[in-house]
Amino acid sequence: MGDLFEKAKNLGAKAAESAKDAGEIGKYKVEIQSKKSDINDEMVKIGQYMYSKYQDEGAEKTESAVLEHAKKIDDLNAAIKDLQDKIEAVKAD
Repeated sequence: MGDLFEKAKNLGAKAAESAKDAGEIGKYKVEIQSKKSDINDEMVKIGQYMYSKYQDEGAEKTESAVLEHAKKIDDLNAAIKDLQDKIEAVKAD
């Protein structure tokens, strides 16, 4: 009877750990979606800026001004990679 109780206890512990992992993974996935949305916002800003710059000054003066937004996108992509690594780490546990 004790063996059955121990198996049930272990099963409950595994279920609790799985639920915790699923919650943590869910949190990371929400953060990833938020970062992807931020990337899209930066892409829109780049597009708006480039078009405005093109209209006002011509194409030759637009490149350096885009670097700020490109850097933000690089930073967001790095943050997404970190979150994806965390998800993989949680899954591996």
